[in-house]
Amino acid sequence: MYYDNIQVIKRSGQLEPFDIKKINQITEWMTDSVEDVSQGELEAELAQLLHGIKKIKSIELHELIIISAIKLITAKRPNYQYVASRGALFKLRKDVLGQFEPVHITKIINDNIDRKYYDSDILNAYSFTEINELNEYIDHKRDFSFTYAGLKQVISKYLVRNRITSELYETPQYMYMLIPMTLFKGEKDTSKRLKLIKGYYDAISTFKLNIPTPIMAGCRTPTKQYSSCVLIDIDDDLDSIAHSRVAITKYISQKAGIGLNLRFRALGDSIRNGEVEHTGIVPFIQTLEKTVKETVQNGIRGGCFTHFHEVEVVKTIKINGKDYLPNDMVHVGTHYSRAIDIYNNHLKKSL
Repeated sequence: MYYDNIQVIKRSGQLEPFDIKKINQITEWMTDSVEDVSQGELEAELAQLLHGIKKIKSIELHELIIISAIKLITAKRPNYQYVASRGALFKLRKDVLGQFEPVHITKIINDNIDRKYYDSDILNAYSFTEINELNEYIDHKRDFSFTYAGLKQVISKYLVRNRITSELYETPQYMYMLIPMTLFKGEKDTSKRLKLIKGYYDAISTFKLNIPTPIMAGCRTPTKQYSSCVLIDIDDDLDSIAHSRVAITKYISQKAGIGLNLRFRALGDSIRNGEVEHTGIVPFIQTLEKTVKETVQNGIRGGCFTHFHEVEVVKTIKINGKDYLPNDMVHVGTHYSRAIDIYNNHLKKSL
């Protein structure tokens, strides 16, 4: 058989012969009760990937099982996405918990407070009785509702992790419970608070309510910021421009998207009774773009902004099929990555 001469390197570093029975158990569990999938097809795909391999780490072997399921996903047989998701979930729990079965939420909380990834206030806000009740309420089976793409999105963007080593410190259901525990910790009525937490947990863990990145990724951590998008007004003076750069840097680092309302004069306008000629909006947009790119959303993704400003029409122009006459005001909104092209190639030529 293809696996006869394969040696598996376990996480401990110990070598052991390839055990097909373990593979059978994993693939049987991954395909169990999933319609229109086959354990045999999954193992046949795995056999092709293992062809010619003599030695493999156990982690790499599990990844190949997941890849085998991914390769079987087609438009006609989409349910292999749930098979792949189960495989990824099995690996996630092994990585985070060291086992497949969930642990008590207090272990997750304490471990991550020690690592400085969770806010320590969470323990001060709740009694052990309350935490234990909420632990019992967690439904870890809801993890099986994820498609493979959905689970990978949560793992890569929202679960608490060390983004240097890629080590993960929680699984989805712990995340979903700790979010409302953080949001409602200030409610003094204990009975009402637990009811609110359970209701919110049910809504987000069953995908009935989508929540923004700052809450999903950060509210249980010391880096708290509850606004998903922040609008910053920038007046046409040096102090406002300088302060706006500080605000952009801070909000992007706390996972917020940025909207900029630019109230700038036009190229060539008079400043201080003609002492200075205005350089126009383009240089400032270029500088703000660089400011945005300097910071990432807490390691999740790069920052971005959309800016808005008014343009006074001095020559008849057509935008999106509509004529704008002299003295009309045009409200312009642009994502930063297209801003310079739009100004240089369209507005600058038209005005």
